[in-house]
Amino acid sequence: MDKEEYKKRKAEMEARHEQEKKDLAIAYAKANNPYKVGDILTDGRGRTIQVDRICYSRGTTWGGYSEFPFCVYEGAVLKKDLTPRKASPFRDSISQPHVKEKLTPKES
Repeated sequence: MDKEEYKKRKAEMEARHEQEKKDLAIAYAKANNPYKVGDILTDGRGRTIQVDRICYSRGTTWGGYSEFPFCVYEGAVLKKDLTPRKASPFRDSISQPHVKEKLTPKES
């Protein structure tokens, strides 16, 4: 084995290892995800969204987040009556560690 072969095999091994870490993080986040698309979530800052997409974070100790992987919920921002804004609707996201509660829309 020469230096180039060593470098190539090492890079391939590191790429496989990174993919395995990513797969493990996503599996952990999915296994610990209590919410689903369509849920209405609010956070401690008063933001309320209706989830239409779930992404995953590998976790970090930076910024007071969890060191473990978690979900990031994305969706349309809702008004206080839990309806979407009609004029200039916008989107936001809430990280799983910051979810305060799951809300249920009131039936009319």
